[in-house]
Amino acid sequence: MSLWHPLDWLIGIVLAGIIAAVSYRFRLLTGGGAFSAFFMGSVVFALGRVGFSIPMLVFFASSSLLSKLGYERKSKLVSHIAKTSQRDCMQVLANGLVPTLLLISWYFSQNDIFSFLYVAALACATADTWATELGVLSSQQPRSIVGFRPTSAGVSGGITLVGTVAALAGASFLGVVGLSALNLEIPFQFHISCLLVLICAAFLGQVCDSVMGATWQARYICQRCGSITEVKPHCPDSAVSRVAGVSWANNDVVNLFAGSFAVLFCWVGLAFICEIT
Repeated sequence: MSLWHPLDWLIGIVLAGIIAAVSYRFRLLTGGGAFSAFFMGSVVFALGRVGFSIPMLVFFASSSLLSKLGYERKSKLVSHIAKTSQRDCMQVLANGLVPTLLLISWYFSQNDIFSFLYVAALACATADTWATELGVLSSQQPRSIVGFRPTSAGVSGGITLVGTVAALAGASFLGVVGLSALNLEIPFQFHISCLLVLICAAFLGQVCDSVMGATWQARYICQRCGSITEVKPHCPDSAVSRVAGVSWANNDVVNLFAGSFAVLFCWVGLAFICEIT
């Protein structure tokens, strides 16, 4: 199919520009995050139109709103967690690049499986964001998903009952909204088993995110204050030393891998359970 539909691109660029500008104005995105969102949003709006745009917008809107919930409590964790409520360029790419590539794949192939995988990737990102934003507010002591040792709130790999339920709710919500929205663009029939496969794949992707966060993601000790942190540098003019994980695996890398795993799980499930290839 041709990429050049001037009106679609004009509408896509204008809408993406407005959303990116408003998000930057209200400090939902950094300058780099706004640029990345503008680029990917233009592609999604132009090529995917309403059907593909709705799930992307629902993910972004719900994530942004939840990031402001319990702001005072979350602000106390900023000193040791890798990300804040204001999304930067790499965080936007980590959550949006895989869905955007899947949309492009669907556009040129017109194979419906890519539309399912697109929703699965966004559902995984939604599950992870809801788990993080709501789980950190839980009064329950977080425990590492590996070994179930007590850990600090906000530390990658930590889980709570609230966070786990939020992850499942996020995956389910985006899955239902996403497949319903896709019917506006590409009407198709699907069995409830396809929705369940998508939700399970997204949730398993989020579980992989927690496991990778507990094992791969780099953690450092601040040489000045002695705090364990995911941030470098931590204190001004102070070095940090890595005490766990691998140096290249930050929160963005973990999110990118988690979304990719969710897509893989969904593809296998659709092929073997729903016989969609």
